[in-house]
Amino acid sequence: MFKVKTYDELTFADDYLFCRIMRDETICKGVIKALLNVEVDHVEYLNNQQEFSPDYDAKGIRMDVYVKDSDRIFDLEMQTSHFEDVAMRARYYQGLVDLDTLGKARNYKDLKESFIVFICTRDPFGCGLPCYTVEQVCKEDFRANSKINDKSHKLYYNAESWHKSENTEVRALLKFLTTQAAETDLTQTIQSAVCTSKKNEPWRKNFMTLYEMIDDATINGIAIGREEGILIGEERGREEGFAEGEFWKSCETARNLFLKGMDIVFIQDVTGLSYEQLEKIADELDAAN
Repeated sequence: MFKVKTYDELTFADDYLFCRIMRDETICKGVIKALLNVEVDHVEYLNNQQEFSPDYDAKGIRMDVYVKDSDRIFDLEMQTSHFEDVAMRARYYQGLVDLDTLGKARNYKDLKESFIVFICTRDPFGCGLPCYTVEQVCKEDFRANSKINDKSHKLYYNAESWHKSENTEVRALLKFLTTQAAETDLTQTIQSAVCTSKKNEPWRKNFMTLYEMIDDATINGIAIGREEGILIGEERGREEGFAEGEFWKSCETARNLFLKGMDIVFIQDVTGLSYEQLEKIADELDAAN
């Protein structure tokens, strides 16, 4: 049974609002600064929930917030469930980020420094740390690490242990995700954006349409979503591949959403279909009318 929050119950820790509020460059820079202590010179957004599919037969993914500045790449993921495979997901995400960065005629040295960040509402590894930072190291001799440095970083934040963080900004942000207590300029700005979002009628309309589609899916026995199925709020996921039957169900869902006047970015969020597939469906509908 899907557990779905109402739109007014959503917080910054919910994927729907997280992805949209992080489109605010000031907030995005602030979150990156708080979590990584990195000053971002500018934010270059790729597609909202950037899609990667390296090959027709390969597993595709969508990233929550995927941005670049001059020489770095940041992927920030809000994770509210399904923590058991988070490390393997980070490994796969890193590989796809590198593929996206490096063209066929490029040198390995052209790979940008990358940060894969999972912001988890619960402890993903059960050790009680507020943050788990994972980087390449040499087990045999630490002196080799300066040369081994591949400029890739994976960080897993555990909002449950916010009180254990020695970093003031990290502690405040993780506490905000857990308690909704806004105690810093950044968290107050995010809280204000959340309040403003509740008056954003297009966002509300899109969310309510998604809610209706989930209800229809439950009634008709159809799983609509990405990865484990869409579970907004406490249960959240993103489908990352289709069985043949699910592909055609997703196409039918896309047609219905186009007929309801939904935009193509929102329809991609709901169905997991690619832009090219959705454009083809839209062209077919135009031809039929």
